[in-house]
Amino acid sequence: MDIGGDTLLIYVLSGIILLLLVQDTIILFRLLAIENEYVNSTEIELPHVAVLVAARNEADNIDDCVNALVNSNYPQQKFQILLGNDASDDATYDKMMQWQKNYPQLIKVYDIFENKGNARGKANVLAHLAVKDPKAVLLCITDADVVVNRNWLRNYAELWVQHRPAVMTGITGIGKATLWGAFQHYDWLFAIGMVKVAHDLGIPSSAMGNNMAVSAKAYNAIGGYEQLPFSVTEDFALFQALKQQGGDSAHVVSVNIYAISKPAPSFKQLIAQRTRWMVGAMLLPWPMVAMLGLQALYFPVLLIMLYLQPVMATCLFLLKVSLQSACLLRTTAVIKEKNHWLALILYELYSCTISIASLFQYLISGKIVWKGRVYNK
Repeated sequence: MDIGGDTLLIYVLSGIILLLLVQDTIILFRLLAIENEYVNSTEIELPHVAVLVAARNEADNIDDCVNALVNSNYPQQKFQILLGNDASDDATYDKMMQWQKNYPQLIKVYDIFENKGNARGKANVLAHLAVKDPKAVLLCITDADVVVNRNWLRNYAELWVQHRPAVMTGITGIGKATLWGAFQHYDWLFAIGMVKVAHDLGIPSSAMGNNMAVSAKAYNAIGGYEQLPFSVTEDFALFQALKQQGGDSAHVVSVNIYAISKPAPSFKQLIAQRTRWMVGAMLLPWPMVAMLGLQALYFPVLLIMLYLQPVMATCLFLLKVSLQSACLLRTTAVIKEKNHWLALILYELYSCTISIASLFQYLISGKIVWKGRVYNK
């Protein structure tokens, strides 16, 4: 049977979209099987925890971050908050010092100027902070623009006591008071859902640097951030090093290990953030790269399909949107969060725009701009 060029192309393109639909279906069914994991319900001996927060020019955010940590339901004699100022040129350091003055036993502030080993930027600050509390058996890491909930520390500690993983990561959303923030929120939730499902299927890939916990013993065994090759995705580099050492990991989707980050304020900053993440994504295990590759191909393939077979393309598009929306609705249900319906409806348009712009920026740029510093890709 002679198959014309256009017909063969339609088969290939529709096959790519069908593979993506199968992927989204697997993600949905795995997410449906998730309950609110690791809810604190047992009486256990809680370990001593150090909370590490690296901050560079975060004067607008640091108060909310530290206030949430101070109001944790974790016993204050069992944890310490370590704040590292990364050469900020705003009021970040002054605000940190005020918190230390108010809570001298709970909070310690360090002004970091020197590089430690291979570490640079955020990783360098964390390398300094990680050794400041010798009593800590668990290191919980978050960012200065993140607000954690009251159960955050307790749930990480209980999970570690029960299962002893080397590294754990939770779920982080974006503040969605605006439509712009809500778009980013759904983008994060869908990406986290993919990583969570891959992890549970035996393909652990990374942790999130704004919501993670590391066994101090495992961290010290790899020599800390200062012994790792420098990476603009320091969380990925640490996760991979711990994994290579044979450490177990846990990826938790739970309202109790849920944190909220500030949205990237502008389109330019969002694309810069996404471009930095893409550098790390290229080093993921090949099944994850394949999953992300399908996502990247989706919009160009759909546009060609709309030209060649508009009816078929529209049907596939609606099915894709339905599966994706179901995944997002399931995730928001697990973390007990209300939905921003306008953002959910328009999310596909946002995703298309951001995906194409991020890919273009990644291909044309040889540099990564992060926190006002420039790094090679």
